[in-house]
This record gives sequence, C-alpha cells and structure tokens, in this order.
Amino acid sequence: VRPAEANDTTATWSLVSGEDCVNMEELDDGRVSITGLAEGEAVIRLTSNQDPEVFAEYTLTVVGEDWTPGAFLEVDGRVCLDVTSVMEQSEYANYTDQGEFVWSEQDVNDQPAMVLSSNNNMQWKETELENVPSLSFQVYFQDSGTYYLYTFTSHPDDSSDSFFVGLDGEFLFDTNNNTGHSGKLKWQRNNSIWRMEVEEAGVHTITFWAREDGVVAHKFYLSQNGTEDMPTGTGPEVSNRVKLAAAQIDGNMMELIPLLPAEPVPEDP
Repeated sequence: VRPAEANDTTATWSLVSGEDCVNMEELDDGRVSITGLAEGEAVIRLTSNQDPEVFAEYTLTVVGEDWTPGAFLEVDGRVCLDVTSVMEQSEYANYTDQGEFVWSEQDVNDQPAMVLSSNNNMQWKETELENVPSLSFQVYFQDSGTYYLYTFTSHPDDSSDSFFVGLDGEFLFDTNNNTGHSGKLKWQRNNSIWRMEVEEAGVHTITFWAREDGVVAHKFYLSQNGTEDMPTGTGPEVSNRVKLAAAQIDGNMMELIPLLPAEPVPEDP
C-alpha cells in the first residue's frame, strides 16, 4: 500500500463488509478504531490514495458471549454511571453491605437511587475501607488522562452526605470538602480535589465507599472537561455498557475490543 516509488504514501481505511458486527472510525493519525457490535465477521480495507487499485484487506472476527451488561463505556472524555446498576451484583457493578448498614434501591424525589440505611450518624475512616459499605463500577476508558467527578445526590442531612472515592482499589479522596452537600437532587463538584488520573486506557474499577451512613446517590459522572461540563437537571444519560471480546485478524489474535449490545430492531407499527 505504501511502495517506495509512490508519490503519495497515504492511505484510507474502509469497511468492506460486516457493518452489523463492528463500527469503524478512522483516526487523525492514520489508525483506525474498531468497536464490536455483535459476534460476526467483518472485512476492513486499507487503500492507497494514489492508486485505488492498490489495497490490503483484513478479515476481523469478533467472538463474544451472549450479551449481558458489562463495563460502562467512556466516550469523548465522559462517562455517566447508573448507580442502581450495582443491584446486579456482577463483576461490572456491585455493592457491599456491612452489618446493619445495608444498601437498597429506592425511588427518591422521583429519581432512582441507592440508599444506605441506618441513618445513625455513623462515620467511617479511610484507614478501614475494607469494612465500609461500598458501590463499585467497572469503566472501559478509551482515553487516559485527568477525570473530574460530579455527584448527583439527595443526601438527607450534613451527617449523611459524603463518600470516599478510589480507583482500582486505591483511595484517592473523599467528598467531605464541599459545603451544602445535603438536599434534593443536587449536583456537586470540587475540581481541585475530586479528580483522578487514569494513566492507561482500558478497564478500571471506580469504588465509592460510604464515609457516612444514610447517603443517597442517583448518578456519578466523570468528565475530562472540568468546570465546562457541570451537569444540570437530572444530568446526562447513563453511558452505554460494553464487554471486552476476543478478536482475530486473519486468524491472529489481537487486543481485546469493546463489544456493544446491538441496537434493538424497532417493530413495525
């Protein structure tokens, strides 16, 4: 595709077949990003811009399992977590209780929420996180970098309004550094403290340990855009979820790629 004698050594990617099982996006640096949609086979082509008759084709096979929800997918530096997904108790979203301190899914102020029971002014320390009720989520980060946290909550009072936050099991910060946390359907941020460094793209686990009992959470939102991306209302839509699927190019294994659920086909009216 790039012969030494060519005047133009650039080339263009195209998807020849398999639109139902992969989505392909050509990046600015000449690479291509491929996202799996379903099990199946696709053919991708790299064509010389100087001579369309000169090209190379690759067969991509996506091998996955029957669809079940997986990790939340970060797109364009943003990911919004469905807090109630922890009720699955799966490897992708789960919770832990501790004794009388029990999580439950409830409708609070007409919004789905996770509520930690026993509002008895209990407060935990960051040195005892292994014994603290928690909510954990797997996120597939396509982009590394700095992410800022925004919380959407309905905490009942100032003694039940904060979390410890960690990445891949390591404590990063707590959210007890803002005033006026409690109240109905409130978005909160603290861009100087509520931030995390995702050093490598891929799957990472974000954990929210309750700093106090009685907390009420609706959504957690991560964005690379800092103060420019403060949510309003009920905030952004919950992010898509993906599983990582094995993929082969011309029979050779390649890195795992995200496997999205196929869009449902609308029924005829």
